[in-house]
Amino acid sequence: MPRLFVYHAMSDDETSNERFKVMERKLFFWHYDTRHDTDLCFWIVDDI
Repeated sequence: MPRLFVYHAMSDDETSNERFKVMERKLFFWHYDTRHDTDLCFWIVDDI
C-alpha cells in the first residue's frame, strides 16, 4: 500500500497523477468501509 503513494509522488505526467488519485481514493474508501464493518461486528458481538 505505501508503494502506491511513492509511485504517485514520483510520477510526472498528469495522466499518471489522475490514475493514482483514483487508486488512492478507492483504497481509502475500501479501508474505511472494511474497518467500519469490522467495528460494527465487534460492537454487535460485544452487546450480546
